[in-house]
Amino acid sequence: MTRRAGRGDGVGALYRRPGFLIRHCHQIGVAIFVEELAAFALTPGQYGALLLIGQHPGLDQCTLAEAIGLDRSTTGAIVTRLARRGLVVRAVNPADRRGRVLRLTPNGQRLLGRARVAARRAQRRLLAPLAAAQRDTFVAHLVRLVVAHADVARAPFVPLAVLPPAAVDKRRRTGKS
Repeated sequence: MTRRAGRGDGVGALYRRPGFLIRHCHQIGVAIFVEELAAFALTPGQYGALLLIGQHPGLDQCTLAEAIGLDRSTTGAIVTRLARRGLVVRAVNPADRRGRVLRLTPNGQRLLGRARVAARRAQRRLLAPLAAAQRDTFVAHLVRLVVAHADVARAPFVPLAVLPPAAVDKRRRTGKS
C-alpha cells in the first residue's frame, strides 16, 4: 500500500521546515557579512574570535573555541590565520603550559574597531525585513533554541556571560564542554 502525500508531506512543507529555513538564513547572513566586511578580509569566525579576544585579553584558545561554538582545530586554524596577519599574538598559558592565551595586537585592535561598524551594518541589513519591534523577539527566539538544544551541538558552545547561565551549566552537566 502506498501512502498518499498528505498535507504536511509536499514541497511546501519542505519550505516551512525550521531547519531548512535556518540553514538558508545562515547562508544569507554569511553572504551579507562577507559583503559588508570585504574590505577587512574577515570571515564571521575570524571576526567573532577578534571580538572575543578584544573583550577578554588573555583568553585561552580552548575557551575561545567554546565561546564561538567551533571545534578546537577550526579555532586553531582561525587563530593561526589571525596571527599570520599580525592581528593576534599567542603566548604560553602560565596556568597550563600546554595551552595558549591570546591578545590582540595594536593592528588587531584598530582593525576590530573599524570592522565593528561594518558588522553592525551587516546585522541591520539581515534583520531589515523585520519590523523594529520584531527584531529583538526574533533574536530572543534564536537564543532560546540555541540554549534548549545546546546538548546536541557538534561543537561545545559555552558563551562568555551573554546567554543565560543555565546554558553553560547544562553543557557542563552533560559533559559536553
